[in-house]
Amino acid sequence: MAKIFHYFHYISYLFTIPAIYYVFHGSMFRPDNFIDEVGSGIFFMGFSFAFSSMGDIKKISKKEQKLFVNPKKFKQHILSIMSVGIVMIITCLFFISIKWIGNNKLQAEKYYNLGLNCMPIVIAIFFELKQINDKKSYFDFINERKC
Repeated sequence: MAKIFHYFHYISYLFTIPAIYYVFHGSMFRPDNFIDEVGSGIFFMGFSFAFSSMGDIKKISKKEQKLFVNPKKFKQHILSIMSVGIVMIITCLFFISIKWIGNNKLQAEKYYNLGLNCMPIVIAIFFELKQINDKKSYFDFINERKC
């Protein structure tokens, strides 16, 4: 089962391509439809982040090992991921609420869709928190067995 999820990790690259395309295409070539294009790019970026967190917890990089050994840095890392998640939730709710408080209905609808398109990033952040926590648990378990 772990191998299946590890292979799902590679699907993230398929979502990265349209994310890059929509963000750059919308910002450079479609200034009139900028918000919709960038919103689609953010939507695909969220799915890319979500699938990238499905990697194997047994594969721990040297950088992650240094992070796991130092509890203070690990706590700071978790807090930074959580703060990004909180900021993204607030951003999503702000863009969604513009639909009801905005004067320009067409522009308000575009921001509403942008807020909805940001939701996969919020979900991906929670997946990343789970992934890093599982890697830390596995790292601690392996180090206890070595002793």
